[in-house]
Amino acid sequence: MKRQRAPRQRRTDLIYNMNWGRQKEIAKICRCTWSHVSGVLNGYRNQDSALSINIIRLAEKFAQRDRQAMLREVKREAVGRALRERYKEALRS
Repeated sequence: MKRQRAPRQRRTDLIYNMNWGRQKEIAKICRCTWSHVSGVLNGYRNQDSALSINIIRLAEKFAQRDRQAMLREVKREAVGRALRERYKEALRS
């Protein structure tokens, strides 16, 4: 009989919210290869080991930081766009 495995899932929420190169940084911190980090986040590797749990925690932290930075940039861009529009309106009148 085949042994039941724990269900694994692809962590797209982490993958899509991290900046380019973050998986290599996580690999350096955890002292493993970047392919191991990629395998854990994509659900191809065991996600129950201590190393994998550490990888997921670091990825959550980095993804949250990168997402907040992206939102700040979008907000700055929106404010700048609004100011440019006001300036154009002031010039027209």
